Amino acid sequence: MGVPGAKSFHLLAPGYGALANLSLGLANPYFIRMASESNASVLGDVVSQSPSFFTFWVGINDVLGYALSGGDGSSAITPLDGAPGVGFNQTYATLIGAVTAGGAKGVVANIPDVTNIPHFTTVPYNPLDPNDECLQSYTDQIPTLNGVFGQLNQVFAYLESQGIPNATDRQIVFSTTEASAVVVNDESLINLSTLNCRSIEGKSYVSRVCAIIWFAS
Repeated sequence: MGVPGAKSFHLLAPGYGALANLSLGLANPYFIRMASESNASVLGDVVSQSPSFFTFWVGINDVLGYALSGGDGSSAITPLDGAPGVGFNQTYATLIGAVTAGGAKGVVANIPDVTNIPHFTTVPYNPLDPNDECLQSYTDQIPTLNGVFGQLNQVFAYLESQGIPNATDRQIVFSTTEASAVVVNDESLINLSTLNCRSIEGKSYVSRVCAIIWFAS
């Protein structure tokens, strides 16, 4: 019984297949389709089938969600310690104990390094390589790009000098010799478009700074 997206502790949770729990984040849309009843748990439904042999591959989702979300906190890694249903170690032991309680034999699979899966390796974080002949059009534009972003970099340096934290983290320079990272929207940084420009000391330059923030944020 495979339930996509389920973490180890989800397999112990009653009601994980209840439609009413889906909007609360306490149910899985795939398990809803296969659960024996609304209050069933994945483990309970597995054990009820009295298997004589099983394959057991649990735990990758306990770290995969964290990796896929960029570690932004929306999908935390399951802690190692804690009671069954909380900590990974005791939850795992409980699951293994339940499926082997009737004498069933099985195969337990290990968890690979999630950073080796295609999601993280197909496109590297720095694919803009000026030495790649296939990216010649990009290489030709590096001086122009650095000219445009160079002006923005001065803006960010000024903002940081005026007390805006981490403004220079937005500075971008494309290397002419080494691979550069792609430009992304870093949601962890302050949204400069909401900045109160009048709170920054300065003269006419400040108005230009604030105008260009709308483009740079």
